[in-house]
Amino acid sequence: MPKTFNFKSTDKLYYQQAITVLREIPPYSKLRTQEILVLSRLMYFYNELVAKGVDVKTANIALFDSTYKNQIIEEMANSDDPEAFKKAFATFSNILTSLRKKGFILREDGKNVLNPKRILNSKEMNPIIFQFKINA
Repeated sequence: MPKTFNFKSTDKLYYQQAITVLREIPPYSKLRTQEILVLSRLMYFYNELVAKGVDVKTANIALFDSTYKNQIIEEMANSDDPEAFKKAFATFSNILTSLRKKGFILREDGKNVLNPKRILNSKEMNPIIFQFKINA
């Protein structure tokens, strides 16, 4: 009999919660807490753009443009202090490099794009189903 676990969420929080639940399963098991935060926000903004009718290529370009990057960095800095923003910017850049190395971000034509095989969508991926096959 299936067991259901209900989570209260929002569109924005969904991605962080889903990745955290998937954290025990490769390739998500490679992610650290800050990487989960950045990746979840990138997925959120990406899906918001696509839901508004923006094509995938344009959504990826916009996603890594200063507007969305700065929103994520400001959230990471959690402060109005310019020094905190600089520090968060450096951390953000390192996280993008790490996400590329882990296959969540790809390079296409010299630009960052989210790996389409790894993008979650709060509108399409509900529920997440786990099936355990136990060898007896």
